[in-house]
Amino acid sequence: MSKGLYKLANKYKRNIILILLIIGGILNDFILRALTIGMKFYWKPILASVSIILFISTLTSLLSHKRRNYIFVILSWVFSLINIANYLYYKHFDSFLSLFLVKQIKFIKDIKGSVFKTLDLKILIFLAPSILLLLFLKKLNGIDFFNDIKSPCHKKETLKPFAMGVLFLVLVLITLTETDFSRISKLWNRPYIVEQLGIYTYTAADIVKNAITDNDPLPVPEKTVEYLLEDLFKKNIESKKDNE
Repeated sequence: MSKGLYKLANKYKRNIILILLIIGGILNDFILRALTIGMKFYWKPILASVSIILFISTLTSLLSHKRRNYIFVILSWVFSLINIANYLYYKHFDSFLSLFLVKQIKFIKDIKGSVFKTLDLKILIFLAPSILLLLFLKKLNGIDFFNDIKSPCHKKETLKPFAMGVLFLVLVLITLTETDFSRISKLWNRPYIVEQLGIYTYTAADIVKNAITDNDPLPVPEKTVEYLLEDLFKKNIESKKDNE
């Protein structure tokens, strides 16, 4: 490791892995939007994404520093997979993935040919931050970089990132219109939500929505589009009367 990089890492020793997790998450979110919606730079998705990651990081505050770093690496892989899944889904359906659709994974065998056709090497871009973060952490552990870190003050470790997350979230919320809140709560116009607030905010909103609402099940497999159209046609023919 170069001396300059080592000094920079040493300055933010306690939170260096979290900082890199945030940077990698933001880059992946930006790349996803660039490859799907278009190359547009907004500040709101950045602050919203940082806020989401900081909120999640507070859940690790009771863990030891070593374990916390490995949780951050795992989160980095989760973020990469979220971006990959949404990128591939957008290529096929021009929209973003919903948790409700993930629940229907049993039907993937029916469209596996289409799924494989959407794969391309661009998904490797989303894996780069996670791979680099893992290698960087292994390098730092190899030189006992974190050994002299004292036991954290759990209250401080929790409140500081949480307060920053709240601040960033408030800055985003005060810019939203009533229509924006409607889009978020009902998740209509998903590309707009991702464009304005980022993929992690969209994913969080989607998880909450699916947790508090019951989605109607998909039609049973035998009721194909052809079956439904034929049934509708017959009903209309039977109810039609000759004009006097």
